[in-house]
Amino acid sequence: MLSQCTVSANTNINQERLKALSITLPPILEQTKIAEILSTVDRAIEQTEALIAKQQRLKTGLMQDLLTRGIDHHGNLRSEHTHEFKDSPLGRIPVEWEVTPLSSVVDLQVGYAFKSSWFVEEGVKLLRGENVGTGKADWKDTRCLSLEASESHKDYALAAGDMIIGMDRTFTKQGFKVTLLTDDDVPCLLVQRVGRFVPMTVPKEFMQLLIQSPAYQRELLLQQKGMDIPHLSKSEILTPSVPVPREQTEMDAIASEIAKMNATLSSTGRSLPKLRALKTALMQDLLTGRRRITALLEVDQPLKNSLP
Repeated sequence: MLSQCTVSANTNINQERLKALSITLPPILEQTKIAEILSTVDRAIEQTEALIAKQQRLKTGLMQDLLTRGIDHHGNLRSEHTHEFKDSPLGRIPVEWEVTPLSSVVDLQVGYAFKSSWFVEEGVKLLRGENVGTGKADWKDTRCLSLEASESHKDYALAAGDMIIGMDRTFTKQGFKVTLLTDDDVPCLLVQRVGRFVPMTVPKEFMQLLIQSPAYQRELLLQQKGMDIPHLSKSEILTPSVPVPREQTEMDAIASEIAKMNATLSSTGRSLPKLRALKTALMQDLLTGRRRITALLEVDQPLKNSLP
């Protein structure tokens, strides 16, 4: 079809050329069976997408419960029927908790202003605002610093597990520009207008939950300044109030529950690209005749009998 298109302001094909295209056409029974196979894969994709969406909703609800009710010494969510709660600026929280500015438990390291004249084709990647994605780093547009130059800026070296925030256009249509770095992202260096969250008095995993919580993001959105390029300063990022348990063991328990949910989400998520790749491969094989399904048709008597 593309070979028959004309290219001007818009690529297009006229009706006569479209009618003249040749297609491969198997017997009607084989057509029906191919459609059935591909529809089965489509249903599996739809069901997996629905399951992922459901698990995301469950995770959001669980985070809300864990960060407002917490977990008692028996490993159960607290309830006002069985535990003592108190009023706070963030609503009702357990009496064992405190509400405090994020700055009292977390610091933010802001990146270095590397000069563009230092950039090279290959070397250590520079994590700029453009590379901070919503959840994952985006390396489509990459700048690098030479290995030799990077040795002079080790204080800005990032590691897997670091949580990074874009300080310009922090909230976009795609979501909240916070990235959790993986082994695939490092080595890389922190650039200006990008910040790394540094836990001070809370575990790293619990800190990450505070940053990812809808309550923190709502407060942070109110701090954002500027119209053309909305931006946040270090102090504004650290200003929102967050709920913090008194005991680290409870913070660890809360983080562990979310980690289990993340593992479930990750497992389900891995199956989705596999199903999509399977559909693409099946379409390529079945719609070109590269792979025939005559053996299936021979044993599929109910399907044969159902056809007119």
